[in-house]
Amino acid sequence: MGYSDVYERRMADVLDGLTRAGYGDQFRGEPGGIRGMKSGLLHSPADLLIERSERFEGISDPADESLVLALRCRVHGCLGTYVVPFGKDMPSTDAALIREIPDARRR
Repeated sequence: MGYSDVYERRMADVLDGLTRAGYGDQFRGEPGGIRGMKSGLLHSPADLLIERSERFEGISDPADESLVLALRCRVHGCLGTYVVPFGKDMPSTDAALIREIPDARRR
């Protein structure tokens, strides 16, 4: 198994575990908010909570970074994951949205 296989497998394991734990939707950032791809709902970042965060670095290229967030909507009750590039490669829309999501782990 190569280094990139280990990196991809670890992220896949985390995403599989979150899905089994009920985080079944996938969230995507867009200019108006964060959309649940399965539900179709557009969420305000302030209505979401970060319940878990995992950051991954590429083994052969540490600059190849990703962020996985487990999110819960306080309004609709839906759970899902939000996967984005981390660091300098993170799109500005995602960076702005993530800054506005309250972190439930800090309570």
